[in-house]
Amino acid sequence: MILSACPKKEAQRLQDDIARLERILGGIKDMRRLPSALFIVDTRKERTAVLEARRLEIPIIALADTNCDPDEMDYPIPANDDAIRAVRLLCSKIADAVIEGRSELEARQKDSEPAEGESELPAETPEISEFVPPALPVPEETVVETPAEPELVTRE
Repeated sequence: MILSACPKKEAQRLQDDIARLERILGGIKDMRRLPSALFIVDTRKERTAVLEARRLEIPIIALADTNCDPDEMDYPIPANDDAIRAVRLLCSKIADAVIEGRSELEARQKDSEPAEGESELPAETPEISEFVPPALPVPEETVVETPAEPELVTRE
């Protein structure tokens, strides 16, 4: 291995870097697709996550404290992100809502399956992002029409 060819101090530093990267990014390497939404506790501390979510057009659900910009979030939740008990409570409620939403999605999929005698095409699996709770409005996509360039328009 490369670490055996390095001096002791450098090998230890590299092992520490590998352990840190595994701790920080370990959950990402097993992901097979992009998430439907992203829940962030502190948008100032997790600035990179906000920028990546914006670039990939992933909706952001975040705790909006007095020291952060609510314009960065698609679904701000007013809360104190500095209080550990408040963060634990809100994270557990969000996790419970996700579990409940997934079970509801599975129940809807089972209800929409055809009976054994019927020959119907299977319905496509809806994305989890389609099932947004009623309290959270679904952001509307805006379509901006650009005028055709004059040299590309042919006149007859």
